[in-house]
Amino acid sequence: MAELYVFPYQWILESVTRESALQILSPDDYEKYTRFRFIEDKNRFLAARVFLFAWCKKERMVSDTFLSLDYSPLGKPSLNTEIEFNWSHSGELIALYIGDEVCGIDVEWIHEHAHLDYASLCSPLEKAWLEEQSLRSGVPEKEWFFSLWTAKESVLKAQGLGLSKDPRHTEIKHEDKNPAKWICGRNKLMYGTSNFLSHNGQNYYLSWCSAQKQTLKPIFDMYLTKQFSIYI
Repeated sequence: MAELYVFPYQWILESVTRESALQILSPDDYEKYTRFRFIEDKNRFLAARVFLFAWCKKERMVSDTFLSLDYSPLGKPSLNTEIEFNWSHSGELIALYIGDEVCGIDVEWIHEHAHLDYASLCSPLEKAWLEEQSLRSGVPEKEWFFSLWTAKESVLKAQGLGLSKDPRHTEIKHEDKNPAKWICGRNKLMYGTSNFLSHNGQNYYLSWCSAQKQTLKPIFDMYLTKQFSIYI
């Protein structure tokens, strides 16, 4: 079982009152919520948890009245169930991967000021890949780098390491015939996919990975996403 959801945080927060949304936060998560200075950060934090809680309610995997998450020493969240999940947010979008295997996901809004020194974060193999894709497509290397960067981050998040590990030591090897598909690792392979997304005039790259090969398509459906609000 594996499901991949992508949605603007507004779809969730337009479907429930903020009061009812806040009630699903654990005491620890509520404290984190209050520490955010900007409303956009509060909204992304809240919407991701509301959707995950609603999904768990729909699948009858939780009986609590709030979302109870455990956190690793490096901050990776987990549920007290057999289900694995990982989430990410950037700009207006939230991405959530839910499955029964170790998984990771990352979404990044493509904007001109990010990763100006991108080449320093790449291995020689990755630099050659960026150059090849740019020559083939006419798209600047820097934009292709977002595909590579989200792939790296998804692997590091699956491993529970985040950016505590130098991303240069996480090398992405793309398939020759399909630049959207890739693997990472030696003894324990991670299989991944990267996709380009566009929403509300903003462009994004989305990458996800798991310990098993998966054929997934992101679910980007306003009606379906808003329907989850009935479980709040």
